Amino acid sequence: MAATLRFFCGLILVSTLVAAHADEGVMPPEHTQGAVTFVSGGIGKDESEAMKRAASRYSLSIEMASTASPRAQYVSDVKIDIRDQRGATMLSTTSDGPFLLANLPPGRYSINAERNGKSQQRNVVVGSGAHPRVMFSFPE
Repeated sequence: MAATLRFFCGLILVSTLVAAHADEGVMPPEHTQGAVTFVSGGIGKDESEAMKRAASRYSLSIEMASTASPRAQYVSDVKIDIRDQRGATMLSTTSDGPFLLANLPPGRYSINAERNGKSQQRNVVVGSGAHPRVMFSFPE
């Protein structure tokens, strides 16, 4: 009886570790730039789903798409610049996929996204408990 219980506890532990490892395996690596940690990616269904699940752990979520016909499509290679309210650059990077998740200190930020010579800007407030989600949609 005790051996059976240990066997099932072992199976549960292994299953939990495998599931946690599989979830981590599809997430792109996290990067740090100054005081900001961020991750960019979302290529493929598994990585895209992992990024969506991870979004709640970051203070800002950015999603990028095109308005291609017949339906919108996710895009990558978008230049993202995030500046604080004083104009200081907090993050400057090019997206590795359609999602960029960033942990920014609480405050007001201006986000500029540029793709194929087209630029868009959004203003956000990041605060305790607030996790803004910003969508940029670029014409093809």
